[in-house]
Amino acid sequence: MKKDIAETIIFEREKLYQEIWAEPVMQVAKRYGISDVGLAKICKKMKIPRPPRGYWAKKSYGVPTEKEMLRPPTAQTQSIAIVDREAKHLAKIYDQRRLKNPSMMSERQKIRRLKVALRDMEIARRTRHYLEAMRGLPNATEPEQAQWLEWVARYADHIDPTVDYKMDTPISHNPNAKVLYRFTAQGFVDD
Repeated sequence: MKKDIAETIIFEREKLYQEIWAEPVMQVAKRYGISDVGLAKICKKMKIPRPPRGYWAKKSYGVPTEKEMLRPPTAQTQSIAIVDREAKHLAKIYDQRRLKNPSMMSERQKIRRLKVALRDMEIARRTRHYLEAMRGLPNATEPEQAQWLEWVARYADHIDPTVDYKMDTPISHNPNAKVLYRFTAQGFVDD
């Protein structure tokens, strides 16, 4: 059975000081249903001194330890701290539901895929404009330039989501085997 945790926790400076020095911060935090880091932040805001590192180990072995005194509050010191758990709790529940709900994740994935496809389509369009301009140059028929332009045309076809184009590429250690790749603007992706 889960322990009910209050929606609002009110910390009083003097009471929290006594609790912090009576048992380890982790145990006090667990009792309030918050993290030890969160409780340490509250102590810092309220200017409550905490036991130094090794204090509880020394105390367990019977080594004399000193309890740091609580100084009187100044005008800037908070004497009461309030933690509203409702907002944090609702955010945690929303995150858990979002992760458990596959339709939300698949919707996000669909949007990402659309953005990638639109970006690839735009890059393919700009690549084809570049290709047209380069083919109009006088050196476009030279072997090295022609090979480059052929590669640019294949690249444009590969990243364009409207073109179903696959490239056969031999595997280096086995020249007879072929692997199909889809070429996106992000790089090669195995099919």
